[in-house]
Amino acid sequence: MFSKTLLAATTAVLMITGLTACVETNKAKDPQTIVKEFNEKWANSAEFKGEVKIKNIKNTDAKGFYLVEMEKGGSGYITADGKYLIGGPILQLEGNKVVELGEKLKSSEAKELLKTVDTATQAITYKPAGGIKHTLYVFTDPSCSACQFFHKETDALIKNGVQIHYLPWARGAESLKGINDVWCAKDKKVAYESATKSEPFVSEKCENTVEKSIEIGKKLEVRATPTIYTEDGRVITGAIPAQNLLEFLNPEAKEKPASEPATSEVTASAPQTK
Repeated sequence: MFSKTLLAATTAVLMITGLTACVETNKAKDPQTIVKEFNEKWANSAEFKGEVKIKNIKNTDAKGFYLVEMEKGGSGYITADGKYLIGGPILQLEGNKVVELGEKLKSSEAKELLKTVDTATQAITYKPAGGIKHTLYVFTDPSCSACQFFHKETDALIKNGVQIHYLPWARGAESLKGINDVWCAKDKKVAYESATKSEPFVSEKCENTVEKSIEIGKKLEVRATPTIYTEDGRVITGAIPAQNLLEFLNPEAKEKPASEPATSEVTASAPQTK
């Protein structure tokens, strides 16, 4: 969410069941008016040490609360009258689930963006032989060590009905050339496998769709590789073992995966995009 500076000043936790607003609807302001007034008064204030300027504001499911995203990163909430800034989470109680309001909104937006991916031309797809139980969209760079670890886990995922769409994400100019070569290869799977092992492969010149995928990644605010999205827009940043990922996808399943995945661990934070 917000930076540590803002959290120290505004930390709060709200739990909403009936989406009761903290403000009266007749005092609500236009979202852009809230942004303008807030930035003029508070963006450079001593209270927030110049760290808090609203870049974007979005409606949420909670009446009376907007999600705000900051220019220097982080997000939080502001009430519809512009009087209360919330640096902590707002937890919505849905049936027997607790959902963080901002994450729910971001997941919904991600789900819609991922629908625009033309997997036939933009993705390298690994499909289970049997039925598809889950689909993952993975922003990857084959030169990234965490991506190489994740790729070793794909067999276990595929055997358990997980379809994987690899989408290119460049961490820099050098890796951009590398993913261009992979996505221009006649056999993209062979090229990707070779690239993860630093082995040579045959590529061609082509008008590829790398930039289209990277543009979607930018809209999703991808910052590291691999970044893994579920079909419903939930996100995991960094590589995790297949068994952990299967548990995430099937929280109620008690049976073990069909194939035991590797148990080696990697750091959740992969190399950052520059």
